[in-house]
Amino acid sequence: MVKSDCGFDEKFFKLFKKKISLLKDTEKHCVLLFDEIFLRESINVDSSTLSYSGLENYGKDESTLNSGQKANHGLVMMFQSLGSNITQPIGVFASKGFN
Repeated sequence: MVKSDCGFDEKFFKLFKKKISLLKDTEKHCVLLFDEIFLRESINVDSSTLSYSGLENYGKDESTLNSGQKANHGLVMMFQSLGSNITQPIGVFASKGFN
């Protein structure tokens, strides 16, 4: 199982490459989709890991962009096959929109 945090995960891409290699050629034709959603600002604490959720988060590779502000937008990048019913999220990001 791949852990789903914000940003991109290298382990996921290795598994996804294997999955794509098993598809038929017609199933490999795809589009990359971006979907955004407006979020209510809130902060949650995970007591088992002592971490926060609800703050801006672009992933560990872009941690310098994380401002510590409450996120109010979510962005998902997805793979959608045109030849079959395969949809796979690739990256998830939480951001603070413009006011």
